Amino acid sequence: MRGFIELLVDAVDFGAAEAWAEAVAALKQLPALIGRKKVDAAEVARDLVTGSCRRLVFADPVNRLGAVDKAAHTFCVLERPHR
Repeated sequence: MRGFIELLVDAVDFGAAEAWAEAVAALKQLPALIGRKKVDAAEVARDLVTGSCRRLVFADPVNRLGAVDKAAHTFCVLERPHR
């Protein structure tokens, strides 16, 4: 998945209306986050992680503090444009 996301972000020039700018920024940030062992909640676009994704991504879904489940976060970011 890591290689695919890197190619996707490099090959496609994503653009968006102002309302989707945060989602595009999070998508472009994915390759840098996926390559790391630990990602802190402060490093991700927390407003994009909503609904049932919240409990999967954040160890503490109420306060959204601590480490992030990178796989769940990646899925949520990739799934966001589909909505």
